[in-house]
Amino acid sequence: MKLAREFIPAKKNGHVLLTTRAQNVGDIAARNPVQKMNPAEGAFFLLRKTGKLKSDDSLESAPTGLRQQAEALSKELDGLPLALDQAAAFIVEMPSSIEQYLRLYATERAELLAHRGELTQDHPSVAVTFSLAFKQVEQASAAAADLLRVCAFLESDAIPLEIFSDGGQELGEALSAIAESTLNWNGRSNQTAK
Repeated sequence: MKLAREFIPAKKNGHVLLTTRAQNVGDIAARNPVQKMNPAEGAFFLLRKTGKLKSDDSLESAPTGLRQQAEALSKELDGLPLALDQAAAFIVEMPSSIEQYLRLYATERAELLAHRGELTQDHPSVAVTFSLAFKQVEQASAAAADLLRVCAFLESDAIPLEIFSDGGQELGEALSAIAESTLNWNGRSNQTAK
């Protein structure tokens, strides 16, 4: 929490949102735990995010089987909004179905959690959904996976392109091959990243 104090304005105008796993936030913040969605809320969220329900549709308008699958996935992900959002993005991007995602989650969960270490104990569903998404990126493009790994350590708002264009050779073979070519870097030939 000591680091967080540096970012809190001296004048008490406005609000600062901190996200932390720390249980003791002392006098620096008011603790507001993430609220979980109940199975119906999570199912409604999933069906909207995946485009299975239109903005004016109710949950009850979804076919019974689809609604049950969405509720089952919501329960499996413990109603955590971030995990549900990641699952919906995966389903849309792959493309996949809720039923296919449930099967994938069930078969891959133990293995993915085994590789994530102790940090997954509080919210394992978020760790698994993120891992599934990252695994797909890695299969599609080794360079894209390397790029995500590098960017995870950098400030997201202002990443200098020179880190990649000038220092690409230090970032691994796949990313280096893309970074050396302006044409490839701009995405015109992403097949070389595989």
